Amino acid sequence: MAEPFLPFFIRWEVPEDRHPGRVPVRHRAEPTGIAWVEVSGERRRLAEWLGGADAPVRAVEGPAAVRAAGIATSHGELILR
Repeated sequence: MAEPFLPFFIRWEVPEDRHPGRVPVRHRAEPTGIAWVEVSGERRRLAEWLGGADAPVRAVEGPAAVRAAGIATSHGELILR
């Protein structure tokens, strides 16, 4: 990837019932969504890429990378680093 810190989206072209996110899985804390994503890299380029979108992206200093993500759950936030 030329700019590994830029967020991207995946589009699934499968019937809704075959989407991987629809597979039932039991968790101790039910995930409810992505709370935030933390990236480092060129802030100006990130702002350009997001184009004013109201996205929960946190920018921190450092070499270009995805640094962490917060997963919202029924029991609070789960942080992946």
